[in-house]
Amino acid sequence: MAGFALGLVGFSVYLFVLRVFYAHQDARTPFIINVGENLLNIVLAFVFVDKWGLLGLGLAFGLAYIFAALWALQVLRYKLPAFPLHVIISSLWRMALASLVMAEVVWIVARAVGANSGPGAVVRVVVSTVVGAAAYVGMLAALQSPELEDVRSRLRPAQTSTSAE
Repeated sequence: MAGFALGLVGFSVYLFVLRVFYAHQDARTPFIINVGENLLNIVLAFVFVDKWGLLGLGLAFGLAYIFAALWALQVLRYKLPAFPLHVIISSLWRMALASLVMAEVVWIVARAVGANSGPGAVVRVVVSTVVGAAAYVGMLAALQSPELEDVRSRLRPAQTSTSAE
């Protein structure tokens, strides 16, 4: 899981960018990027599995997707110069920083609360998850992430206007 977690952001960005190509009726570019990602994944898997076993397999996937995401973003910038890539990069750095803070908070809380098995493990997971989520959202708020306002506006009840007739 730790190896796969490393590539979660890369995987998400990768899928997002490939959908942009598909929306522009371009299936060739995603195919080429997919082939490159899979080749890199295979090569890294052979190298990393020998060293770290299953963790190495997860790392191979994660690193291959990070590389593919960066490559896809570069190709996107070339093919669609008007695409607002700076907005996406701005959001990604905020999310990455918030994720790092959240990971540290979860690690600290998980070491201080609960146990490794039984009901204590459930307490550890629940408390760490709640505190970690709060740290993530709090960090995004501190960084003034515009995505939080999008979430807030969706959670607010719809404003209905009443007029006297």
